[in-house]
Amino acid sequence: MRDFLAKASRYAARRTRFHLRTRYRPRTVTLDGYTVVVDYEVFSPAMVRVFLDESYERKEREVIPRIVKSGDRVLEIGGGIGILAMKCAAIVGDESVLCIEADPRLVDLARANHQLNGVHVQIEQKVLLGASGERAAQPTVPFYVHEDFWESSLARRDETQYEIKVPAESFEARLAEYRPTVLVIDIEGGEVELLEGSQLAGVRAIILETHYGAAGRQPVNRMIGRLYDRGFAIDLSRSCGELLVLLHE
Repeated sequence: MRDFLAKASRYAARRTRFHLRTRYRPRTVTLDGYTVVVDYEVFSPAMVRVFLDESYERKEREVIPRIVKSGDRVLEIGGGIGILAMKCAAIVGDESVLCIEADPRLVDLARANHQLNGVHVQIEQKVLLGASGERAAQPTVPFYVHEDFWESSLARRDETQYEIKVPAESFEARLAEYRPTVLVIDIEGGEVELLEGSQLAGVRAIILETHYGAAGRQPVNRMIGRLYDRGFAIDLSRSCGELLVLLHE
């Protein structure tokens, strides 16, 4: 009963903050103790809402402290506005987190958020390509920007606003150079091409947002099967919906 009342109280407090923020349109909000910018020019109304109601990347924010450990090296692919990199850096240190993000708007926002919070994580604006994809070894690739930044991807969609060219690099080469032990991946369906043919030597955990809608049910399931073949298994106690936590056994 005590836990229920505590959760109800936290929920009520969040709703109150949300209604006040909707009215006064603050320039920043606090997520898990971190100050993040609410950019009303870059964010669509749907995106503004998830920041004002504190639901942005909530599942990932909750699972990271349960998976990432001191001594890990974290490679985040699809870094967004930088909140997950900050969560990881609080555990492993700034120098042990590398963030890859294709959208230049988000790279700028992530850097601004990191600066606001005194975090110094390396961020690179580029795309990592898996060895099995058609785009492998290309120096640049088209990236399709969507009004809702979490929908932007390597695949053109009807709602695409515009196309940009983004520097590309081999995922396998970056793995060999950086030697991460944890991968945090949210790239709107690009995870299939990235992970299917990669050996993932030294990686002990993957925090992965899957996308049936973008990549297709069968390709995603095939990718998961191949990760099982490489010794990974889904941790159901930490996974939730499309967010999968895979641990190397």
